[in-house]
Amino acid sequence: MTTRHLIMTFDVVLLGVLLKGEAADRELGLYTVPYSIAFMVMSLSVVLHDSYRPAFVRAMERGKKDLHQVCRRAFASAAAVGAPVTVGGILVAGHMIGLIMGEEFLPGTAPFRLILASVGLLFLNGVLHNVFIAADRLRQE
Repeated sequence: MTTRHLIMTFDVVLLGVLLKGEAADRELGLYTVPYSIAFMVMSLSVVLHDSYRPAFVRAMERGKKDLHQVCRRAFASAAAVGAPVTVGGILVAGHMIGLIMGEEFLPGTAPFRLILASVGLLFLNGVLHNVFIAADRLRQE
């Protein structure tokens, strides 16, 4: 299991351990079902950052100035895509859950909003991840 996978699933495992009683399955379901929507949004971040990776590698070979320019473009792209998706998703989270998953999952709206906020941070983190990959410094990451 990679560290990234552990980080991505730690909250679900922790909730499973902490929640007790008959309501535990329901509460965990209200948290995890919206995750499927969030994973779709996360895939946008992955596609965006994967498309920039060759530019990071080339910039790393050319020097600090080129790397700085690629970082600026990548951050701008991440913000241009991530901010509207994240903020828009947070604003319409209840409608999205009701439409996609059904009204019985509406109580999961608050956790869904928190999950979407963390996805917004992934859009920015992907730029730094690419720098670590291009510099061959994944252990430090």
